[in-house]
Amino acid sequence: MLSLSHILPSGGLLARAVLVTLPLMACSPVYDWRELSLEGDLVVWLPCKAQVVSRDVPLLGQRWPMTVRACEAGGQRWAVSQIGGVPAAQREAVQQALDAALAANLAAPLPRAQVPVSSGLASAQGVRSLELRGRRPDGAAMVVSLWSFAFGDQVGQASVMRAADVAPDPAADEARHTFFESLTLRRPG
Repeated sequence: MLSLSHILPSGGLLARAVLVTLPLMACSPVYDWRELSLEGDLVVWLPCKAQVVSRDVPLLGQRWPMTVRACEAGGQRWAVSQIGGVPAAQREAVQQALDAALAANLAAPLPRAQVPVSSGLASAQGVRSLELRGRRPDGAAMVVSLWSFAFGDQVGQASVMRAADVAPDPAADEARHTFFESLTLRRPG
């Protein structure tokens, strides 16, 4: 019978510890899902701990306060962006300008939007999904899956950015599906 004592010299405690813990490390999850409650009763599940950045973005000749929560997991960058304080009369225009700005940042054409089926965002206006194919400033080819939406005085985007040359991965596809389907508006009862 083969045992660790036959393979490792006596006193090889470090090597034995590595061999014992290696299978446990292989079981660690790529995605560490967590629920975030955001402005305007928006809830989303992110697969990693988000960093929060706030800044003003120029859209339609004025500056709008935007908060971005983003993280990286599974070789993808996950983000939820929100602009608050948008008057109802400007909501659609701000949403379109925000989508166009993201496409411009990637030097990507703005494709025709699709209307995703989402029970969680049923009360939101202008819910649409886009898939942008472009390049980062460093030239790397990227694909961005994007849901854009508006509700109350908020305009938002949920996006997942990944390298364009990555082979299809069913687990990554399922994670993106989980992320987008988790978008929910909760109204106080």
